[in-house]
Amino acid sequence: MIVCLVLTTTPQIVHAVVDVNTSGTEWCWSPYSVGLCLVVDDSVADSAEIERDTLAALLRWQSNWLNGICDFHPEPPPSQVWSMVCGVWSDLHDSALRALHSELHWDRHDKVFLIAVTHRDVGLSGDATVGWSAVICELDVRTRNFGECRRVDVSNLSQLPETLFCAITEMLTPIARVVRVEENQILLEERAGALFAMQDMLPVVTSQQVMLPVTRTNDRDGNPLEIRKIDWTYLVVDRNSDGLLSSTMHTGLRSPINARIRPRLQQLALLAKPSCDHTTIHFTSYITPDMSLPVCDILESVPGRKQAVLIGSTDVRGKFRIDFLPERPVRLLYIRNGKNLIARIPVMPGVEPVLRAEVPTTDSTLLAENLVLGIQEEILDTVATRQIFVAQAITFRQRSDRKGFDDTIMKLRRLKTREVYQAELNLLKMQLPYDDSVSRRRIEAMLEQTRTLVRDSLPPVEVPWTTR
Repeated sequence: MIVCLVLTTTPQIVHAVVDVNTSGTEWCWSPYSVGLCLVVDDSVADSAEIERDTLAALLRWQSNWLNGICDFHPEPPPSQVWSMVCGVWSDLHDSALRALHSELHWDRHDKVFLIAVTHRDVGLSGDATVGWSAVICELDVRTRNFGECRRVDVSNLSQLPETLFCAITEMLTPIARVVRVEENQILLEERAGALFAMQDMLPVVTSQQVMLPVTRTNDRDGNPLEIRKIDWTYLVVDRNSDGLLSSTMHTGLRSPINARIRPRLQQLALLAKPSCDHTTIHFTSYITPDMSLPVCDILESVPGRKQAVLIGSTDVRGKFRIDFLPERPVRLLYIRNGKNLIARIPVMPGVEPVLRAEVPTTDSTLLAENLVLGIQEEILDTVATRQIFVAQAITFRQRSDRKGFDDTIMKLRRLKTREVYQAELNLLKMQLPYDDSVSRRRIEAMLEQTRTLVRDSLPPVEVPWTTR
């Protein structure tokens, strides 16, 4: 999946407080409603009977172990479920995906698990044998988000219900809703969080885990008009108190979470589950999205260090690979091009294999930086040369060497003066292009810094003696 957003170089924090009562709500105490869509391959004999018996066994497992915490409900699967679960994700047609999203009767559930079972040769304990294979996919109904997809194999049909039950309880992704925003501290209420705290079968959100925020806008009837994942924003859980999650927000966007409660706007968060061990970030220009950013440095803010640490550079295609670290799931990166900081982004590697970050380009800034640095080096050379010529003139005068003294004074007068450099800087300011207002401010700051250097380093030359 590729996501792209324009980033800001300054950390943004939401400043607001929403006063709500977060204890004892129905959201926190109601059990999860889970729909089960199970399909057995038509080529299997007695497929309808196997579907019926497997679902009945799953309901018994749920009644024995999850009664009052998580309720299973068999659902008739849509026609696309087999190609959806067993096919390749990239080959899934948009029409099939829209058909799954349009299953309105699923809205009464929190989760729907799509299960496809087939009879095939499976490898168990290193031996190839004839058994049963099931592919399980999780769908979060509120956010329309497809979660983990897992395959399980069993040697005989009697083991299938228990294996499916264990897989479902492990795969269920906790969801929470935003109930309070106080600066960068976000209070979340976990769905069925009070019930989850009293059991050890279903996953419970713990400290240092990360929640991914999602916004859902509904119509008057409660149907979703827009569901949007908030990219470059992560909520790191600090503490779980019986379903109330205290979290810290890390974001590279302006006001990603709305502090005001709106009836048709639901602000949700899903538990992040990294699917791989790294993420590749592709940096492009937000002015020209097809243009990759030139090679730039990547720095990381490391706890315990005052300054960011250089961890690498992008390649010629503007790509950078960052690995997942369990001790620091969210990594705060600074992108520096030349001497300019152009973006600040938090990243949780492993959640998405590829991310695309559209950041401000610095072509004009780099051009100005190179030209200004050249002028600054020339100024320093001029200062050093003036000092050498003045020292030589003093030596020639002490030796009464008139010719050497006059030649040195002539060389000294040929050097550029402060007025010449000031005129060159004014001409450079008029000739340089600007990508945007940010690059304009940066270029003007560099030029002003150079003017100060000229004024302080090149006072009028004071020759101790003059020629007669």
